[in-house]
Amino acid sequence: MVILHDSMIRFPALLALKCLQLRGLGILALKSKSFLLNLSPEAKSLLDICQSLWESRFRSADVCRLSEDKLLHEYAEDFLEKLNYDGLLMLSLLTWHFNASVHNFPTAALPPRELLEFFSRSTGNLEQLCEILWSRYNAFSERKLTLGAFKAKFKKLVSFLEHGSGLYFLASSR
Repeated sequence: MVILHDSMIRFPALLALKCLQLRGLGILALKSKSFLLNLSPEAKSLLDICQSLWESRFRSADVCRLSEDKLLHEYAEDFLEKLNYDGLLMLSLLTWHFNASVHNFPTAALPPRELLEFFSRSTGNLEQLCEILWSRYNAFSERKLTLGAFKAKFKKLVSFLEHGSGLYFLASSR
């Protein structure tokens, strides 16, 4: 077992957080028109970037716009501070699964296109991904989890981060 230093997992976790936030914001925008009325101008601008991303199939110019969004970065930083090592590790493993180069180049500010695409689809495909991430997680975690326990913990984390985004944006618009 090798415990990764916080500095190695924070940035990849930040990228995964941003992707999850976009998914959560998109879900809320589709479900509730009243949600859109209560957003700040900054949050509406971020939602416009999200829609451009989805419509363009994650064109690099739109991904660049996303990486420069201040509100998205503040959101991700706020949530990042609330996560323990296990949460940071899970999110980092998620990012590295889709783009291992993020591990080698921690200054790249763009979320991996493959990760954005993954979260643009239903999270029903988390099952297979959990099996892949589980063995990697156990290699870097102080606590060994069964596959079932890992799946439950990972899904809970993803769900919390997806749904927490709406509350964050409503709170920040007041």
